[in-house]
Amino acid sequence: MFNSDIPIKRKEEDSLGRTSFSHSLGQAFLRYTNPESIVVGLYGSWGTGKTSIINLCLEFIEDQQINLENRMIILKFNPWNYSDQNQLIQQFFNEMIAVIKKKTIAEKAKMITQKILSYSRVLKPLKYIPVVGQYSELGSDIAEVLKEDTKELSELKNEINELLLSLEVKVLIIIDDIDRLNRQEIKQIFQLIKSLGDFNNTIYLVAFDKDVVVAALEELQGGSGDDYLEKIIQVPIAVPAANESEMEEVFFSKLNSIINDIPEESFDITYWGNVYLGGIKQFIKNMRDINRFCNVLSFSFEMIKDDVNPVDLISIVAIQVFLPDLYHQIRENKGLFIETIDSFWNIQYKKDEMKKKYDEIISSSSEVIEITELLKRIFPRLEEILGGTRYDSGWQSEWRKQKRICSSDYFDNYFRLTLAKEEIPSQVIKTAIYQTAINKFEFKEFVQGLINDNRINRFLEKIVDYIDIVPIENIKIIASVLLDLGDSFPEKTDAWGFIDSSFRLSRVLYNLFWRFDILEKREEIILEVIQSCNNSIYSPSHFLSYLRREYGTDERPAEPKEKQTMSEEKFTNVEAELLSKIIGWSKDKRLIEHKKFASLLFCWKRYGEHDLLNSYLNELKNNDRDLVVFISHFVGEGTVSSLGDYVGRRIWKINKKNIGEFFDLDELTERISNLKEDVLYSELNAEEKRAIELFLQKSSDDIFE
Repeated sequence: MFNSDIPIKRKEEDSLGRTSFSHSLGQAFLRYTNPESIVVGLYGSWGTGKTSIINLCLEFIEDQQINLENRMIILKFNPWNYSDQNQLIQQFFNEMIAVIKKKTIAEKAKMITQKILSYSRVLKPLKYIPVVGQYSELGSDIAEVLKEDTKELSELKNEINELLLSLEVKVLIIIDDIDRLNRQEIKQIFQLIKSLGDFNNTIYLVAFDKDVVVAALEELQGGSGDDYLEKIIQVPIAVPAANESEMEEVFFSKLNSIINDIPEESFDITYWGNVYLGGIKQFIKNMRDINRFCNVLSFSFEMIKDDVNPVDLISIVAIQVFLPDLYHQIRENKGLFIETIDSFWNIQYKKDEMKKKYDEIISSSSEVIEITELLKRIFPRLEEILGGTRYDSGWQSEWRKQKRICSSDYFDNYFRLTLAKEEIPSQVIKTAIYQTAINKFEFKEFVQGLINDNRINRFLEKIVDYIDIVPIENIKIIASVLLDLGDSFPEKTDAWGFIDSSFRLSRVLYNLFWRFDILEKREEIILEVIQSCNNSIYSPSHFLSYLRREYGTDERPAEPKEKQTMSEEKFTNVEAELLSKIIGWSKDKRLIEHKKFASLLFCWKRYGEHDLLNSYLNELKNNDRDLVVFISHFVGEGTVSSLGDYVGRRIWKINKKNIGEFFDLDELTERISNLKEDVLYSELNAEEKRAIELFLQKSSDDIFE
């Protein structure tokens, strides 16, 4: 629900304690008995509630006179409705005539309104409104008319004054938002008040931002704008500042109405307090600020609330509303605000460069507002740039769980109204792990859909943050489906160019299985999941390689037994189960057609059953077509570039060393050379011919472009 910027009209709507002040102002008008015209100025900047005070004042006046016959006559004149100066003057008197007719007994009304009409007709041809006591810059024809009608104008004004005195009621003329007018119109309004409309029994209440009006008057005519106003405004009154606690109460009330459906555990009250007192509070100065802020937040929140941290969203919206240039700079300089300064850089040099960039952004964007404390709260890595605490990459997981803006995974969500095409709303993930995962078929359809629209890798990234809340009874289905479909996941590379889709899957499975605290239960579930895997063979082998590190390698010692996912004995049993599956795949051509064929052969070699492996390799060697496919699996793609190149050249390399793990290279070279002369060669595709050319090159490091 959006907050209207419309001023309040009744005391029941007053949440900032303005009623008492407004009623005192109304009481002063009712008790003013002097017949001379008086001008009261209500000073306040935009958003301080001038119009609301006027409305509450008028409500009080109406209530006090509800049973009186001769009630104060109220004229609310809106000068910004009329652009032409003559139209402005004419309309002022037309509106004055209308309210007097409506509020006065017929006889007196007719006499007064006829005189005012005559008065306005004499003024109608004026080119410029005269300053007090003089007429300036008039056309010759108008000047001549005025020379003839000066007496008539003065007499008409005197007659109007006498008639207004006889009414024995005041005419309260409200002119609000004078600061909205242009410079010339501002001056005209004050000249109208002082020299043309200063009738007996009239009270003017004029409301405006004094600084804006003073600047306009000084620019227009030179001299002191303050001095000019002092000659016009007899009673200057500043809008009282809103009570800070009342303003906060209104702000928090509106804020709560926006985020009321956020679970309590998702809103860090300590973090909110630090962010509010450390930055946001300085932005909230009046009701207009509150309404502007809450309108933007309400819109943004409803669109992306499930995929952001609520405190961070409130913070970045505050920057968006009150410091839009800084908001733009944050969006365009993502690396500066969330990047880690790592050991691969000259750290001090990079710090200095980033600090320089930060200072440039702040100096050009934040005016006089102190914003650094708030920015350090929501972007902790700025601390290091500014000489404080260093947050290493290990914090990224925690920030991702909290959907923080400082997380590289969530940063972009805060700067768009809809999620990226590849993004997956958090609610979708929760539904999948809570509800869909109850039924294996439904969950499999869900995962297949993510594969089809290329969002499965994003799912693997995000589900890690929800593993702690996955129902224990759903873990087996989730792990089984992910592993069974793992080989069909599109390959995604990390920042270093390594394919990490399999690693992401293995990490998810590892964390899922560790939800079972009892070793025997973990071992049982892992075995069952591997046994149920029929459509993938590389994914389970990669997962077991991921676990094998726990038993020690040449580079690292074994993990303590209490930290091992499985006992080594049970792990060996699971490897044997996977080996039987690999052998099964080899019997129906599925193995050699697999994109990870080379890796799977190494798994077979490591797991055992070497006689069966040799038998399988002999079958391949005796089949020319299979042999070509075999060496094709050891070809890899890369790029090289020369100095000055913007784009690298595509190259291909073959790993003869790995081929030598399975075949005698000299014997294989002879076989492949003969194939080039065979009729089969002409039937090969381009990739297979490339593999033959690469294999027959002398050096294993030779490349093919």
